[in-house]
Amino acid sequence: MIAAPADRSRSAAAIGVALGAAVVFAIAAHVDAAGAWRMFLANLLFWSGVAGGGAAFAALLELTGAEWTGAIRRIAETSARFLAAAVPLMLLLIAGTAVLFDAAGRRASSWIAVRDALAVGALYACSVASVGGRWRRSPAAVVLLLVFAAVMSLLAIDLVMRFDPQWTSTLFPGYFAVTNLYAGISAVAVAAALAPSRRDAPALDEKRARSMGALLLGFSFLWIYLFWSQYLVIWYGNLPDEFAFLVARTRDGWRIVSAAVLACCFAVPSLLLLARRTSRMVVAASCFSLAGIWLERLLLVFPSHPWRGIDAIAAVALAAGFGAAFVLSGAVAWRSSAPVEAG
Repeated sequence: MIAAPADRSRSAAAIGVALGAAVVFAIAAHVDAAGAWRMFLANLLFWSGVAGGGAAFAALLELTGAEWTGAIRRIAETSARFLAAAVPLMLLLIAGTAVLFDAAGRRASSWIAVRDALAVGALYACSVASVGGRWRRSPAAVVLLLVFAAVMSLLAIDLVMRFDPQWTSTLFPGYFAVTNLYAGISAVAVAAALAPSRRDAPALDEKRARSMGALLLGFSFLWIYLFWSQYLVIWYGNLPDEFAFLVARTRDGWRIVSAAVLACCFAVPSLLLLARRTSRMVVAASCFSLAGIWLERLLLVFPSHPWRGIDAIAAVALAAGFGAAFVLSGAVAWRSSAPVEAG
């Protein structure tokens, strides 16, 4: 998902970064298999969530009859193309389920990866089927949103909550889905700022920036509301089975990561967007929220495993590799997209 059709050199660079990340992952898996697979899973959850959130955002724009979007809606639609790559990446988890989950005390099965891959494939199929249709008079957008909620909830249960066998929560799957929608909108805002429309007008002009800023501000408050609702239930109940999940993610060095997540997902974006909603402020707030959500994915899957030096290298490499694949898939979709009016 980039501003203009990528030339061959940019495409080759993106492919090179992705291949380099695969090499780093192979080396990291040899040194620390559990850490490497957790890092792979965290990035897969993040980038799949961004792609799915972008598709859901496009559906919401159509359902609400938003006429201010211009090229933004098309950018949101192109972000869903990464889900096609996420399906085989999800199937790779077949090789890592035992390493990931057996140590957590819950017997793993390759069926976990298969059903999650099928679920992501279903979400991608819905997004492809919806593009180009008359969504305002069609149930396609509603179906896409329902599938999005179901798929993200399944991923939350299968690939996050499974790390803590004793922890149960009816709120967390919904929180996970909303966070992915927040990430998708943030990514679309950044891409729109970088991407001129087909008529060389800014995709994120100041008028649209005010609308996107208001939307992101609302989602930052929705995120902290759901976060606090989950935290309050755990803290007030004070049950060992639930409290252990929170303690593992707020002790030692992870306390700093938790504080960074709160700052990046809520404090900084809300302060920026309450001050001014210019295109620069919107992009800055979006970058902070994306960084915070990426850190949160690490926080959700990593604390029960000791952090090692190779994990830091794998974190940077895999984030770059997945990001390159995301950009490349969006660029291909953008090249094949129809012209979009700037108004």
